[in-house]
This record gives sequence, structure tokens and C-alpha cells, in this order.
Amino acid sequence: MLTERIPQVRSLALTWLLPAGVVHEPAQQLGVATVLAEMVCRGAGGLDARAHSHALEMLGVERDTQVMTRHMRLSAAMIGEKAEQALPLLMDMVLAPMLDEASLAPSVDLALQSLDALQDEPTGPGVCGTSQNVIIRYP
Repeated sequence: MLTERIPQVRSLALTWLLPAGVVHEPAQQLGVATVLAEMVCRGAGGLDARAHSHALEMLGVERDTQVMTRHMRLSAAMIGEKAEQALPLLMDMVLAPMLDEASLAPSVDLALQSLDALQDEPTGPGVCGTSQNVIIRYP
């Protein structure tokens, strides 16, 4: 862990890089990293999605996940004095995500919608691909 103390700053920001980027996806499950990034935000540590999100919101934590080539990035920002309460909730997203079946279909739908939105991007689907090129298998 790398930290930097800045006396005038009372906030805390963190970034964790997890080995869950797109290079780790099986060829038969392209897109699974993006679905996982969405699912880790849908409950963790025995708390369902609503309770987990509410707990983080009550602490003023802003969080985000992003899938990169080699890593999934989990980032968060908060007031530093809330870190002791917030860190266990954030660690649960990595160590004890719910990954329940009810969250799977909505997570897949969001991933596919994100791909379809690339049609409106200036680079276009030729550079980034479309949902027709993605294979996500789930029951």
C-alpha cells in the first residue's frame, strides 16, 4: 500500500487494481469482466445491494469500478475520518461480493447497453466493437 499524507487535506482516495481485466476472460465468455465489475457493486459482505450501497452512502463514500486490459479498478473517495468504517465495506466488495443470480441478468443488460452506446461515440463501433461481438453465457 502506498500512502501520501497531505496535512491540509481531510479526504481519502484509494484505488485497488485487481487481476480481473479483459485479458483474463475466457474466449467463450468475452465481456464477463465487465459483468463482474457491475456485480461487485450489487451487494457484499452479507449485505444486499441496497443495504451495501446505503451503508457507503451514509459514510459519504463515492465508489467506481472500471475494467481495464489487465485489471479491474475499484476506486473510492471519502472524508478521511470515515475510512475506518468504510474500508471494511469496500474490502467486502473484493473479498465477499454477493454475486447472486438475481443480479446477473441486470448486470449483463447494463454491459450490453454500454456496448450499444458505443454506436454514438465518435470513434464508432469499428474501434471498440458492438454487443454482437460479445459472448456472455449465463443460465
